[in-house]
Amino acid sequence: MATEAVLAAFGDHALARRPRGGYHLWVSLPAHLDEHQLVPAALAKGVAITPGTNFSASGNSLRHVRLSYVAAPSASDVDDAIRRLAPLLIEH
Repeated sequence: MATEAVLAAFGDHALARRPRGGYHLWVSLPAHLDEHQLVPAALAKGVAITPGTNFSASGNSLRHVRLSYVAAPSASDVDDAIRRLAPLLIEH
């Protein structure tokens, strides 16, 4: 499941809420990461994520990214994508 993969890759702090369903996960970023730098780096790894500021009425940085998994072909594809994000947490 995507929730477990996010917690393994990003750590326990990554999900303020663990949803029981839905199509997206809101992932909190560590203090050293900027969501706008992470998005293109993730895309270069073949993973599309959306910066949290896109969903902020004030335009302030939310230090979150939205991970949408509804269009993924399978749960293993979602897990693989999240694993590809893990090294970016260290690099950026």
